[in-house]
Amino acid sequence: MRQRLSINVNGKRCSTLVLTVPAPIPNLRFLSIRCAEIGAPSLVAFGNDYDAGAYTFSPCSGMTGRPGTYRANEVCIHYTDGSSAASPLSDAIVIRVPAVQKRPEHVPSFTAR
Repeated sequence: MRQRLSINVNGKRCSTLVLTVPAPIPNLRFLSIRCAEIGAPSLVAFGNDYDAGAYTFSPCSGMTGRPGTYRANEVCIHYTDGSSAASPLSDAIVIRVPAVQKRPEHVPSFTAR
């Protein structure tokens, strides 16, 4: 089951993370959001996620992060030649990952042979 992230930008709740940039980034492989905390969700944007002056970020499947609150501090730019660069964020971006309720009735018991 995919966890729904809660994203706040400068105190305002957003359904998706959208970051503006003056023009598309040439030779872009992908963008990723970095947080100071370990276990943060993995949010990425690719070249085709650029529209009307902005990149729209999406969580990587399977990389939604551990439950908790995370503060994004920079965008990592990954280029097609394998190099990368980081750009600090000037906005306060807070990402919350909710806890998923466990369903113990669906957990089988395992035994070794």
